[in-house]
Amino acid sequence: MSASPGSHGMFFFLTTCSSNNSTQPRSQYETLRLFTPAIHSIREIYETQQITDSKGSHILNAPMTVYVSSQSIHSDPDIWGSDVSEFKPSRWIGSSGALITPPKGTFLPWSSGPRTCPGMKMAQVEFVATFATLFRSSKCRALSDVQESGEELRKRLECVMMDSIQKMTLQIRDPKEVKLEWVPGGSGLGVIGEAR
Repeated sequence: MSASPGSHGMFFFLTTCSSNNSTQPRSQYETLRLFTPAIHSIREIYETQQITDSKGSHILNAPMTVYVSSQSIHSDPDIWGSDVSEFKPSRWIGSSGALITPPKGTFLPWSSGPRTCPGMKMAQVEFVATFATLFRSSKCRALSDVQESGEELRKRLECVMMDSIQKMTLQIRDPKEVKLEWVPGGSGLGVIGEAR
């Protein structure tokens, strides 16, 4: 299987979020980059404008509706590097060890500017609170109905994650294929591939 967005991602994300609070922002941002909740935003052009990018200048003639594809921006190797398809929270840490702010217009999970999602801060807080609650006294373990190795189960679940679709929000096409159980007494991700 070729590298795909989220390779090892969800499992790494669950592990890092549950075991180390300092990784939460970078893991959250990397998850939002790979699994963008809103695939595009819309902008209206009322006056003719010229924009310039690495490929030259472009004229946008008014009136025009412009769809800004967050998913395309978040998957652009010119912005994020040749490892753009990998779940790599370390890309959010600068050389000083501080969380970086990406260049304007390169990370848009909540849109940006005056049209930034009003629920952004609430979503960030809920994200952390949900994982803190889920992993406070339990761990998450992937289950399999068939005999498969941990690696086979991981690859199958990655394929299920990559088969997500946009409806109102990003959704897994066949959520019945992902079976988890919460096990008391522990924190973090359990052993992958334990058969029932």
